[in-house]
Amino acid sequence: MKDETYMDAIKLLQDASATPENSVEFLELYRAANIKMFKDNLKTVDISIDEIDALNIIYISGTKGKGSVSAFCERILRANGLKTGMFSSPHLMEICERIRINGLPLSCEDFSKYFFDVYNKLNDIQNRFSFLTVMACHVFMQEKVDAVIMEEGAGGTYDCTNVIRFPTVTGINLIDFDHMEMFGDTLGKIAWHKAGICKPGRPAFTVTQSKEAVDVILARPKELHVIIQLPITFPTIDN
Repeated sequence: MKDETYMDAIKLLQDASATPENSVEFLELYRAANIKMFKDNLKTVDISIDEIDALNIIYISGTKGKGSVSAFCERILRANGLKTGMFSSPHLMEICERIRINGLPLSCEDFSKYFFDVYNKLNDIQNRFSFLTVMACHVFMQEKVDAVIMEEGAGGTYDCTNVIRFPTVTGINLIDFDHMEMFGDTLGKIAWHKAGICKPGRPAFTVTQSKEAVDVILARPKELHVIIQLPITFPTIDN
């Protein structure tokens, strides 16, 4: 078997078939089966949900500010002596940027190694983002990190990252118009998806939001038996 290189990994990701996100088929599959397929993929690569829960995850959703908040959290944890893992998207220059250990992107060599660890068990890339999420979980366990900062990929409620059952804390950043063909054409509809990452018994926080978004952000966690913490002063912003 020929050596498996970084460029081989990139080509496989680029060549992976993808149904257009605005298609009826994609939306139905996303809502009905995304999390189930992700769980099946985790099982195939010998990762259990219990192992995911043990990663001490800071779980972040929202439309704007996810990357900045993730970076702040990562730096604070690292400054306090913890070994960190971070998964975010999209990347700016290289896809390696999406998976970081102690603030540094994976090297091309490490990306290739971990990519093929996962790919050679799955033998398929059904969805680029969910594949990279499985890969990130594999990386974090192999690297034995103390804590993980995980961004949801799209939406929240039906996103593959929402297999997380016991995040250390969840945070909802600013809600704005985002993937409206998937999540709805109002801030309230979008907020319903973004707030779906909240988990019973786990602390949850948000930032100053529009009135339309905050009404849902207060109501949705209540449905999930979560009390969400608002800023000490919480003026809403105009839509």
